[in-house]
Amino acid sequence: MAQIATTREQSEKLQELGISVDTADMSWHFTNMRTESLQWELKTIPLVTKENFFGKIEKLASPFYKHADGSPMTGEEVFDKIWGKDLPAWSLGTLIKLLPDTIILDNGNVCGLSVLNIGVYYRYFADRSIVQGFENESIFENCVDMIEWAVKNDHIKINK
Repeated sequence: MAQIATTREQSEKLQELGISVDTADMSWHFTNMRTESLQWELKTIPLVTKENFFGKIEKLASPFYKHADGSPMTGEEVFDKIWGKDLPAWSLGTLIKLLPDTIILDNGNVCGLSVLNIGVYYRYFADRSIVQGFENESIFENCVDMIEWAVKNDHIKINK
């Protein structure tokens, strides 16, 4: 099956790097199914967070969601039960948009982003030689690796 979004592991890595979940255009929803292969499903909608929830969280409280002792859950607890374990996911187009089109190195040289087949590169404009590149088997992994490189080398600024 073709990969259409970051894996859960890749998504967690991007979050650890400080990439905002608001940039993700898809999400991994935890279904709470007992069968491991059915526990996660990819949604083609962004991650639902408390900040972007479409209603009032307190209205989620209902008689159907209860604690083990039978007492009703608050809206916050219901939200956490339904969406609390979900993860953001990024499509390939969105990953590429996270990468700067051009970067300026410490020596003043300007490099441009190239995405060719599965490889992701930054190349000097002058002679097209590769400054940094990743050519693993997965273009998603290559994009995540390049984002990590760009963050660690201050080419992608992270708000902390």
